[in-house]
This record gives sequence, structure tokens and C-alpha cells, in this order.
Amino acid sequence: MFLKRLVVENFGPFHGLHTVNLLIEQPTGNQHPVILFGGRNGSGKTSLLDAIRLCLHGRHALGNLRTADYYDYLRHRIHQGSDGKRLLRSSVRLEIKTVEVGQKHIYEITRSWRDATKVAEKLEISRNGEALKELYVDQYQAFLNELVPLGLAEFFFIDGERIQRLAEANGSDQVVADSVRSLLGLHLTSRLQADIAILMRSRDSSRPTEEAQAEIEATRSRLKEVRDRIQELKAEYRVAEDKSSSLERAVELQEQKIASEGGDFARRRERLIKTQSTWEATLQSCETELRELSNDLLPFSLVPELCEAVRQRVEEETEALREEFALSVLNTKQQELLKTLNSSKFWEETFGDTLTKKDRKSVTKALQCLVKQVVPDVDHQDRPKVHDLSERDKQILFATIEAVLTDIPRQAAQLIATAEEARQHLVKVEQDLQRVPKEEVLKPLVDELGRLQEELSDARREQMNLEAELRRTNMEQEDIERSRKRTIERQLHLEQKAKAMALAAKVRSALHSYEQELTIARVAHLAECVTECYRQLAHKESLCSHVRFDPKTLAISLFDDQGHVVYRPLLSAGEKQILAIAILWGLGRASGRELPIVIDTPLARLDAEHRGRLLSSYFPHASHQVILLSTDSEITDKGLEALNPSIAKAFHLQFDPGHGRTTIEEGYLPV
Repeated sequence: MFLKRLVVENFGPFHGLHTVNLLIEQPTGNQHPVILFGGRNGSGKTSLLDAIRLCLHGRHALGNLRTADYYDYLRHRIHQGSDGKRLLRSSVRLEIKTVEVGQKHIYEITRSWRDATKVAEKLEISRNGEALKELYVDQYQAFLNELVPLGLAEFFFIDGERIQRLAEANGSDQVVADSVRSLLGLHLTSRLQADIAILMRSRDSSRPTEEAQAEIEATRSRLKEVRDRIQELKAEYRVAEDKSSSLERAVELQEQKIASEGGDFARRRERLIKTQSTWEATLQSCETELRELSNDLLPFSLVPELCEAVRQRVEEETEALREEFALSVLNTKQQELLKTLNSSKFWEETFGDTLTKKDRKSVTKALQCLVKQVVPDVDHQDRPKVHDLSERDKQILFATIEAVLTDIPRQAAQLIATAEEARQHLVKVEQDLQRVPKEEVLKPLVDELGRLQEELSDARREQMNLEAELRRTNMEQEDIERSRKRTIERQLHLEQKAKAMALAAKVRSALHSYEQELTIARVAHLAECVTECYRQLAHKESLCSHVRFDPKTLAISLFDDQGHVVYRPLLSAGEKQILAIAILWGLGRASGRELPIVIDTPLARLDAEHRGRLLSSYFPHASHQVILLSTDSEITDKGLEALNPSIAKAFHLQFDPGHGRTTIEEGYLPV
């Protein structure tokens, strides 16, 4: 895994957006694994380490913080300028290059937060430029915990305080012990043993009892009784079924006998009488309506020619009245026009002196001839009026004539057809009534039919009762069988639990032995890794020659060349620091994970000799990518010269006290 790029925005002392390219481009091998950051105290070195931790693990990177405390931490990590004003938004982004199952992937992880009414955090992850569609957003953190396990992070992302605490511990660092168990997978066997113990406590250790066997025997006996009763009920049901079938055939034969004697007509007598009354009422209603039509307009329907002649005569008289009125109006207008033409005033106003009297007379005479031609001389006195009707009376007369010619004939035809249908039905009903036999002939037959039907009803009722009892008994049988099955299953379950408990005890014992052997083997390998790392860092005259871990407590013990225990407090401060770094380096090696190392101010408490050993033996070989955060006092010109062959890139953090902000610039601090 490589850290490809780190981007911080308004984080700690960094104002605005700052991007650091961490990718090491090397043609072959890994000769230059170190990326060096230099900066004076307070310039933001630890903030860069915190940004990486925070981006990967969020609140888990800070320990067991409450949510409110974590949000308060995020709020205070937002950049605050020299004027005391804090910005509203901050983010950290990390690009990681990994190889998974032979495939290269680039992950971009962005953790951002805003400080409005309350802190709102957002985590985003993309792979090769695309969002992780196979995961929900709330699964992102779990994915990161698998990508870079939290238990490993403290061995690869190291600050000076962690080194100091480990150096000052006397071999009983509980955090290291817990981390070692997690790192080596030893916690899995312990957890499995604990789970088995919980399982054994939660299981009922009771064995099959005589009561369970007695319950099975009682159930078997009761089941036999119920099955025998079911067979009895089935036999009784078949008898009742045969009896019902026999009575049904007898009832059917009796009904046929009654039908042959006219019984069908007898049963229909009341219905026939009711039908007869209905058709008689229909016939009477039709005859009444026909009489009413005959007394009203129906006779006129017999002489449609006369009705049409009356309508035509009335229309002609109406047209004559219209012409007479129009001629009267025209005559009036003619007289007014002739009067105007004979007026001298009209000619003077219209033509002035342009016309002579002779011309005026000629024009007047011509116009009078034209006017008389427009209004004909018609005399209506020779056309006497037969019907002197008002307009309303004429409309009523026309509507009546229309009804006489169309609606009345159709209504009369429909009444005649309905009356004929009623007569035909009455004839058929009277014929059916004549077929009804006498009561003394049918009564004995009907009485016998009633007796047979009553017996059939009783037989069917008995059959239904037997069927219901048979259903209840079958259900009882099913309940008993289910109860018996549960009892047998419980008995088998108790037997299986007894076997499982015995097997669990064996597995637990085997796990305990396996855990001891695994712990011894893995702790021995871990001790070899730490010893090898320590020997590379310590000088030959060191009191300690090898390191061991107690398999039970995982406490660290030091030994000299003679195999004698070295009392840890006797080590110098520098040797303790070297031992602490060797432990962290060895733990990282033993994990088998190829992760980059980020280490903050590791040389602050070391003398020149021990610093030189770290610069020459640790940083160039600690990992394939080592990000070193140092102060100007930790790596001087001599140290920089020793480390320079392993440096791929160098940056320095330039703090501006006037504005209260830091910028990241290429090149190491001037020394």
C-alpha cells in the first residue's frame, strides 16, 4: 500500500486547500522510501499525522470518545485565523494505492465536516474514480477498518509521545499487550473459548428423563384410542350415507308418481291463478285505453286525408294574411312617395334650377309608372277566410294533427298487440288450470312424499353430525401426533445437546491447548522480529542482545548475551527510545502487512549517536514508504546528509505568525 496524495482544507494551522503529492516514482527497487517533512514546533507536523489518522478511522482514531466530545474535537480542528474567527468547513482527503488479488486500485477517501448549528460529518470513498456502489454509506467506515485495521495503525502511524510512553514502560504496557494479541490473531482463540463457555452455560444440561418417556407412552396409547374411534365413525358414516341415498331415491320416485297424476299442475295452481289475474288486468287496461282513444282523437286517424287538407287550408290562409299585410305597408309607402314627387320643394332641394318644369313632369310621370309596377294591384276580397285562428290556436291545431297522423295510430297498434298477447296467455292458463287433478287424488301421494322427505332430513342431519364428529376426531388425532412428535424431538434434542456439550468441552480443551501452542509459536516469531530490529538499531556494546515476550502476559523481557535478564530501568534514555522503536518496527514486520509508516518527531529525545543509527538503519529500511515528520533540531545538516540517499521527496512547513497559518513548500528546512 502507498499513500499517494494528502489534501487538507482549513485543517488545524492550514488555511485553504493544501495538496501534498506523496507518490514515490522510482524506476526499479525501493532505494528512496523516505518522504521528509520539516517544520518548527507548532507549524503543523502533528496535524498532518492527525489528518491521516482522522481520515482513515474517524472517531476511532481518538480512542473511546463520546460523540459529543468527538464533534467538539472536529469543531476545534477547523482552522482559526489570527483574528480569532473560525471557518465553517474543513476536510481531509487521502488517496491510497493498493494491490488486491493482483489488481491495482486507487482509493480516494474524503472526510469533511461543517460547523453550523451542530457539527455535521460526511465520509466519501471512491475506487478508481467511481463510488463504491456495492456498499451503503453507513458501511464505509467498516470498509476502511478492513482496509487499514485500527489495531495495526498504531504500529505504522506513530507519534513521538507513543514512542516515549513505550520507552518509559517497564515491560508491562497493557496497550501493547492487547495490540499484540489482536495483531497475532491470539484474541480470536480467546474469544472462541469465551463464546463456547457462554454457549455451555446457556444450554440446559438436563438429560432425557423418565417423565419424557412416560409422556411418549401415554401419547401413543391415546393415539391408538383416537384411531380406533375414527374407524368406528367412518363405518357409521357409511351406513348413514347409504340410508340417505336410499331415501333420496324414494323421494325421487314419489315425486315422479305425483307428477304423473298431474301433481305438477297442482303445485302450480296458485301461481297459475295469480298469472291469470295479471293477464286479465292487462287486457282490461288495454281495452280501457283503446276506448279512451276512440272517444278522443283516434277517429281522426281514420281520415288522414281530411286532416292534411285542414292543415294545408290553414297554412294557405296564413300566407294570404301575410301578403295582405305586406301590400298594405307597400301601398302606404307608395302614397308617401307619390306625394313627395308632386312636391315642388323636393325638386328644388334635390336638383335646384337644373330641371325645367317640362323635364320635371316627364321625370315625375316616369317614376310614378315605376312605383305602380312595384306595388301590384291585388284584391283579396275574392278569397274568403274559413278559419280565423290566432297564432297560438294554429300551433295547437298543427300539433294535434301531427299526433293524429303519427303518435295516435302507433299507440293504438301497441295497445291492440298487448291485448292480443294477454288473450293468448289467458287461453293457455285456462288450459293448465283444467289439468289440475282433484285434491282427494293427490293428498295420499303428497302425504307419503312429506313422510319420506322428513326421514331424509333426519338421515342427512345424522350424516352431518357424524361428519362433524369425524372432523373433530381427525383434528384431535393430528394434535396428538404433533404433541408426540414434539416430545420425541425434545427427547432427541436433549440427547443431541448432551452430545454437543461433551463435544464443546472437548473443543474448548483443544482450543486452550491450541492457543497455548499458537501463542508460543507466534510470540517467539514476534520476539525474533523485535530482536532483529533492535540489533540493527542498537550498538554492539548494548546491555541487551535479544528480546522475549511472556506467552501469558505478553510482557517484554530483555536478555544479554549470557541469557541473563537485563533490568529495563538500567537502560539509558537513548536505549529505551531505540528499544521502543524496535518494538514498533518488529510488530509491524510480524503483522505481515505492507503498510507505509508515518512517524512524528522520533528523534527529539535521542543523542547524536542514536539519532545517527535511526537515520542510517531504521528510516531507510522501516517500510517501502516512510513519511518522516521532524523539527529543525532533530535533523541537522549532518543528519540530512546521512539520510539524503534515501529521501525521495522533501517538504517544509512554513508558519506565518502574522496570519496564524502554515503553508507547505517543497524542499527541506534550510539548515
